[in-house]
Amino acid sequence: MIVCFFVGDFLRLNEWDAEKEQFTRRSSSFVVTHILRGASYVPEGYATLSIRPANIHEEAFV
Repeated sequence: MIVCFFVGDFLRLNEWDAEKEQFTRRSSSFVVTHILRGASYVPEGYATLSIRPANIHEEAFV
C-alpha cells in the first residue's frame, strides 16, 4: 500500500492501550509542515514528516 502525505495534511493520532489491546478514545491532531524523502538515511518508500500541533480552529476541520 502506498500512502502519500502532503504539507498541510492533518493527522489524528489515537492513543493505543497495549495492555487492553484497544484505543483509549484519546487523540491529538497535528499538521504536516515538512516532508523529507529521498535522503540517504530515509529508506526507499519511506518519508520523514515534520509536524506541529493543530490549533483549535484547525481541529474543527479534522
